[in-house]
Amino acid sequence: VVWKQESVGAEYRKQPHPGSFSMIGVAPQGYLVADADHLFVPTGRNAAAAYDRSTGKEAYYHSAPYGWGDRWGGTWCFQANGLFFGWRTHLGPDIDALKGEYQPDPQDGLVAFEADTSKLKRDFLGKLYAVATKDTLYAWGSGKVTAYDFAQWATGAPVAKCVKWEVDHPRAYSLILAGNTLFVGGDSTVTAIDAVQGKALWQAAVTGQARSLAAADGRLLVSTTDGRIACFGPRQVAGAPTLQQAVDAAGFETNARAATLAERLLAQTEKRQGYCL
Repeated sequence: VVWKQESVGAEYRKQPHPGSFSMIGVAPQGYLVADADHLFVPTGRNAAAAYDRSTGKEAYYHSAPYGWGDRWGGTWCFQANGLFFGWRTHLGPDIDALKGEYQPDPQDGLVAFEADTSKLKRDFLGKLYAVATKDTLYAWGSGKVTAYDFAQWATGAPVAKCVKWEVDHPRAYSLILAGNTLFVGGDSTVTAIDAVQGKALWQAAVTGQARSLAAADGRLLVSTTDGRIACFGPRQVAGAPTLQQAVDAAGFETNARAATLAERLLAQTEKRQGYCL
């Protein structure tokens, strides 16, 4: 063990609601992110907390945003070129529970902070996923995949003047860069785009929403919402195999209690497919 951070479980801190204070602490939610100096811990409701990578000492954690309209947070984030990126969401009235998928609001988007100081650098409305190189920031949102000049964008230049290229793409759920190819996971599709010119290279169908992408060893792995993982390679394959784990239900055939519970759940939910935890 190099270090252990045990001082953030419960502290008297400011809450997001104006004038509110309580005993709270960092509640890790999502993947950890690190640069040369810091370890960033997503916290769900607010901007990530940062710790010294060598000692574990807290660098900063904002338990409340700057203002009531600053709705930062989420479990997705990344670090690039001295900036830490996360999600921001719109400020709206309380709403009832929704059935089905919530569609992005025009005021939803990304937010970037200075990684060393946590100072707010820039809000980025309308863009929900991004990935960056030293020179280019790629982002999807508002029905388009766009490449921006990173240096210009980071200095606050008008967004329109930072655009290198832009192509149409409907709702996307994931975005990664592998070499000079940008991969976009959509609803029942995965698309490869030339990262330099912005031209579509190929598109393939998948089942469900392509929520997670990974590239390794010349392959693209696509994880979808229907529980499948698709693997794409550099060559055409005739009759690609489908691997499926056999289900052994032998242990439940004589379990009357489990059968009764299952029948009740099916009747109450009126569902015949999906996942149950």
